[in-house]
Amino acid sequence: MDENYGNVAGAGVGYVSYIGAKQVARKITKPYGRFALENLTKWTPKENKILKQATYDAFNISGLKGKHFHLHHVDEGNFEFLSKLLDKKFEIFTEKNKYIKKLKDFSEKIKSKKFNLSEFMQGSISGIDGKTIPNSWKKCDELKAKILKSGDAHKVNTNFEELKGLKVFRLSKFEIFMNRIKRILKGDKKAQSLKEKIKIVSEGKNAFCSSFTRDIMVNTEKFAGASFHEMGHALNASGGKFMKALSIGRHLSLKLGIPIILATALLKSKKKDGEQPKGFIDKVTTFVKNNARTLAFAAWIPTLAEEGIASIRGGQLAKKVLDPSILKKVNKNNFLAWTTYFLAAVTVSGSIALASKIKDKITAKS
Repeated sequence: MDENYGNVAGAGVGYVSYIGAKQVARKITKPYGRFALENLTKWTPKENKILKQATYDAFNISGLKGKHFHLHHVDEGNFEFLSKLLDKKFEIFTEKNKYIKKLKDFSEKIKSKKFNLSEFMQGSISGIDGKTIPNSWKKCDELKAKILKSGDAHKVNTNFEELKGLKVFRLSKFEIFMNRIKRILKGDKKAQSLKEKIKIVSEGKNAFCSSFTRDIMVNTEKFAGASFHEMGHALNASGGKFMKALSIGRHLSLKLGIPIILATALLKSKKKDGEQPKGFIDKVTTFVKNNARTLAFAAWIPTLAEEGIASIRGGQLAKKVLDPSILKKVNKNNFLAWTTYFLAAVTVSGSIALASKIKDKITAKS
């Protein structure tokens, strides 16, 4: 078997193994997740009434109002309105965010022809084999003049396609990057839309806090026990620099860290016995591959830490407004919820390690 073919085949089978291992692990751990959810919602009508009042009392003394956070009761009658409200607030946030604004201003410069396309392209054009084509600058200048003369600077992407045989850095990457930021800032929706996510909250099956829009969404009639944990998230997001960084960094470490570790584990060839890495990149990628399980679990640590701290701070608030017996139950439920994140970390890191081993075995046979 050809070595390159073996690497590709191994990476493909490894990735399928990774997906399969995660699915199997989810089925195994699903009963535990269901058990944890049942405990979160297992309250008597009297306890629910106490928890509802305690939620508002805790929010009033938390100081979150002064930090412009809002607590919303979500039910089946208002979830559509609240989903539209939250979506609009996300839109306003992305419009006002200074970093996104800088990217937008830069994009507008390009569209308004205040940007030297030739200078920007310099060093970014390469041939099919990755070798720089010196005479391409003349073509670039000619094309730039043509674009500016036509007034279609915003269509630079399409026009640059005329430079056949060249790999061109596309200006639309800035637009794509901004759109990706917007999608990230619109929450960790995964397969759910924002509306669907809030609908689940209205049914009393979930609750969440958006640190970007400063909103806490919870059904205080059915799921008030989770409100203290969500207020803990709000306190984290509005706290010191470390906690703010942790609140944001937890999402980045999973969205960026896990894919990078998985890709490296599957695409990097295992070193033969006695073979040493050559160069900085080879050393780094070899280290990532050899320690994929540990690094993947480490990528979950910010999430585990932030979730744990949110529960602790939420418990401190709950202690001020709840009787010890109900407080104990709230803290127990928060711990059970935290363990589901721990299981997820073990599942993902184990799946990546398994995928890497399968890939190496297939590659070794090529």
